Amino acid sequence: DTYGQVYKIACGNDTTGNSPSFMVSQAPNGFNDCFGLCDVYTPPATETVSTSCNAFVYVGKSNGVGAGNCYLKT
Repeated sequence: DTYGQVYKIACGNDTTGNSPSFMVSQAPNGFNDCFGLCDVYTPPATETVSTSCNAFVYVGKSNGVGAGNCYLKT
């Protein structure tokens, strides 16, 4: 991505890690929105472990084109 983060991309899979409901972000344009959302994610102050996003799962339109949701993982 634009910050130099390297991602491993797979289809039809979930990733390990925490995924509380507050980490769901809308991807209005598609899969590629998730990269930027993960880059800028800051955990809320109420979270006991302050870690950044290091993975995500996109659930939306076929082939990642069109609106969907990014499930950001820590």
